[in-house]
Amino acid sequence: MYNLGRIKRKVGKFDEAATLYQESLAIEEKQPQPSQERIGRRVAELALLYLDQKQVAEGIVYAERLLPYAGMYQGNEKRAVAAVLYMYAQELQKEGQSEMAARLGKKAEEMGVDPVEFPR
Repeated sequence: MYNLGRIKRKVGKFDEAATLYQESLAIEEKQPQPSQERIGRRVAELALLYLDQKQVAEGIVYAERLLPYAGMYQGNEKRAVAAVLYMYAQELQKEGQSEMAARLGKKAEEMGVDPVEFPR
């Protein structure tokens, strides 16, 4: 479901992607030993999905939820998670939500990834 959700997001079928990500997240969370990395990936994809649609208010819950998982990734995944946090911080700053923007931005900075390299 997660992989199909990624495909649906890439082709612009956002509602279908959101449903698949949410179902995949619910299944992972119900596992006897849920994978924190998998949960974090699904949360990150949901945050990115709403960011892609310019629905920051709907996606912020996932961006916030991503914070405790952010430090467990390496390489491209680390850059992607940092980018999601950074982009939400930028959007929230524009909306005057400076406290939340600062928290997300700080975490992105702590991850040691240069914001210049973030794709949009």
